Amino acid sequence: INALARTKQSAPAGARYKKPLQVKVLDGSGKPLQGATVTFALGSGATGAGSGSAAASFSDGSSQATETTNAAGIATSPRFSANTTAGRFTATAATTVANEVASFSLRNLPAKPAMIAAGVAASESAPVGTRFPVRLAVTVSDKYGNPVAGVTVTFSAPSHGASGHFGGKKRTVKVKTDAKGVAVAPRFVANHTQGGYVVRARAAGHSAAFALVNQPAA
Repeated sequence: INALARTKQSAPAGARYKKPLQVKVLDGSGKPLQGATVTFALGSGATGAGSGSAAASFSDGSSQATETTNAAGIATSPRFSANTTAGRFTATAATTVANEVASFSLRNLPAKPAMIAAGVAASESAPVGTRFPVRLAVTVSDKYGNPVAGVTVTFSAPSHGASGHFGGKKRTVKVKTDAKGVAVAPRFVANHTQGGYVVRARAAGHSAAFALVNQPAA
């Protein structure tokens, strides 16, 4: 039993995979075997962002499906969809007429960015002209809570009044999220005007706010 093309596939969390699983079964002489029963099984991977593991299911909601090979010795699984947890896992195909098992490498990707959350620096203060103790950071995730990597996050401080600047005296910086969906801005320094203000982080149409205060000098 041999896995055919598309042994590696990916799909966004909650979406359908583009291609079904497909194998070819040969008899002892290497000829296509018609009428062989093939069982396709969708495994599961390590636990992801949510309470479950990355996995998939066929259209009837099950993780297994049985099909029969055609005249060309080919068996094709039903269509299947990713669950809501991002991650990698393996699917297999087995038949009673062969000892081997065909394997498929599958990956549930995060869906589109849907949420952005400020980290522990969401509310902090620093004396005027000094660095804030904790760097500003956000986590970007999809609607299922999976972290989304490679998303550009724009951090922006007010242009007037109490405010501050990032490294190089920049009021606005752009940072991409890492594999955990986290984007960390450069060190932020309070300007010399006392008072409270908001620094915003924006990504993919969503935003988070940091409530900062420039305190009097010590």
